[in-house]
Amino acid sequence: MSSPTDFNIRLGATVRAQRVLAGLSQSDLGKELDVTFQQMQKYERGINRLSVESLLVVAKALKTTPQELIDEALNEAVPPAHPVSRMKLNAMRGLSRMPEKLQRIALDVINALAQEAP
Repeated sequence: MSSPTDFNIRLGATVRAQRVLAGLSQSDLGKELDVTFQQMQKYERGINRLSVESLLVVAKALKTTPQELIDEALNEAVPPAHPVSRMKLNAMRGLSRMPEKLQRIALDVINALAQEAP
């Protein structure tokens, strides 16, 4: 068994982030692909590769395009050293649900707090 490639790790991380932002569980997305949540875990970790057909289904379920998922994965110079925490993904999801004006205010608050952090 070969190791996951950097690209497959990045693509899986991209799918995971988009899935969480969409408010879907691994089981929810797995149902769209007719696979178990364990298989979705393997896709999201890059252990198993997503076929083109599966990528089409995933993109449709996530209301995006396969090209956007691929582009986002290609924009990462290296695979993430550690996965994005659920807290950060939930924060991103909450921000994405706000009107743009509130997003800017929330970002200003976050930046102000970050400057105060040790």
